[in-house]
Amino acid sequence: MRRLQLSDESARQLAAVVIVAAIEIGGCKNWLDERREGALKRFTSMLPFGVRTPFRLEQIIDGPSRAALTSTEVPLPTTLATEVSELIWSYGQARRLATVYPLLKGVTPLPKLTTADEFGFVGASVTLPEMKPTFNTINLDPQKASGIVRIPEEFAEDQPELFGSYVGNYMARHMAKFEDKALFLADGTATYKTRKGVTKFAIDSGWSVQLAAGATSPQDITLADVRNLRAKVDPEVLAGSAYFCNMTMEQRFVLFNSAAVQTPYVASTSPPRLDGFPVIFVGAMPLFDTAPHPGQAQIAFGDMSYWRLGLRQDLAIRVSLASNSLVDEIRLSPIERFDIGCVGDKAVAALQLAAA
Repeated sequence: MRRLQLSDESARQLAAVVIVAAIEIGGCKNWLDERREGALKRFTSMLPFGVRTPFRLEQIIDGPSRAALTSTEVPLPTTLATEVSELIWSYGQARRLATVYPLLKGVTPLPKLTTADEFGFVGASVTLPEMKPTFNTINLDPQKASGIVRIPEEFAEDQPELFGSYVGNYMARHMAKFEDKALFLADGTATYKTRKGVTKFAIDSGWSVQLAAGATSPQDITLADVRNLRAKVDPEVLAGSAYFCNMTMEQRFVLFNSAAVQTPYVASTSPPRLDGFPVIFVGAMPLFDTAPHPGQAQIAFGDMSYWRLGLRQDLAIRVSLASNSLVDEIRLSPIERFDIGCVGDKAVAALQLAAA
């Protein structure tokens, strides 16, 4: 069973990482020296041996001898980072559906098979034909993903377990949401560092079905449209394929059932099935409604295992002071580095609404 919250030990470690780093960079200015020194000793003792403050206590407390810092980036302890990663898995779907690939520093090239040869029976003592499959490469270059969380200083000190649990769940939930959006909806713009997600990649590659002119709403999707999508993927991937869409699309799918076609959509199974293929609900995919959404990619179909979610394993958190010195807040920026890419042509196709 996957983790649903941080353990108490990891929650305390996360609170300790934040409060120690905040004091290092000059935070908690309104605290008395005794309180700051006590907090520093208390929370430093909660950290694993390899994760300690780089400054001596007297340098931090005295102030003038300390280098002027406005922020600091702290790698999360191994156990804590592992638990946060499990939380991201629990909240999101990108890590469940794509193939997670660990990345090292720099660019990681991955082979992409473009043309494969077929195996077959051969006679005894005969010369075997030489097989020459062709390959391309895709390069995974991890990009930094982050956000800012503002927390009152005393919250971390007074309730470390609650604070660490809250921050851990918050950062995991929002990082999972962004991973899902990047994997399925990245549109090649600067917002996604020019990355293309599942639907945009399929549409630009020609592996898509677009509704006829005038059919710009999700309610215009027909059973035939959904079935035609299966012809856009390579037959080799059909055995592991599924439909991917928002859960709200179910109200459209159930209308496909009629006396004429029986019940192509079966909602009682887990997951639901359409013509026998699993239907995986992805929260990042567009909602079903009756409004026009010209050109929107509404449904994907195929085998997501051909997509790679490249992850750097060095989760970190940046701690900085509030921009307004009169506000007793700490700003936290969870940092993750990842990239996406597809290693199989025609692995996933997209159903796109009409352009107009």
